[in-house]
Amino acid sequence: MKKLFAKTAIAAIILGMGTSACNEDSSTFSTEGLDISYDTNSNTAITSFSIKANKKILTGLDSVFFTIDLNKFSIFNADSLPKGTDVSKLLVNIGNSGSSKIVIKYTDYKTQEKKELEYSSSNNTDSINFLDEVTVTVTSLNELQTKTYDIKVNVHKTEPDSLCWGSVQYAPLPSGGTPTAQGTA
Repeated sequence: MKKLFAKTAIAAIILGMGTSACNEDSSTFSTEGLDISYDTNSNTAITSFSIKANKKILTGLDSVFFTIDLNKFSIFNADSLPKGTDVSKLLVNIGNSGSSKIVIKYTDYKTQEKKELEYSSSNNTDSINFLDEVTVTVTSLNELQTKTYDIKVNVHKTEPDSLCWGSVQYAPLPSGGTPTAQGTA
């Protein structure tokens, strides 16, 4: 019984020392060694991105799904738009979680000069040229944090479901005969 009491007393003393050592002044919290990337990015995170509907360009343009990569700060459509889709004059919708300013940088399609556009969801009438590099810089409300996202609107370069070869490749038949017809599998 004395051994059990001694072990319990030692455990209580160790537990008491451990908890009293952790009770520091809460105003001296240190972030050293902690991964707080989510907290710092949440103020500058783009939460949604889409292209506005435009039937002259493509039916269903507003339903194209875009991936927002918050680790690499990139936005892109994994499923490319059909070949020939004109992406030189698109209107966009950008959603975020409480930033003070969103600035879009792009190259003007007609003049080829670099432009900056301060985005506003309530007054969004300027078209963006996605043929060249497009970036969006988001500034937090306290203006201490900024993040720049690269935006890429992918378009197919070839017709889907079509195959083509640059030259005809063949090998002589083992029988030495001459083929009379050709087929592709």
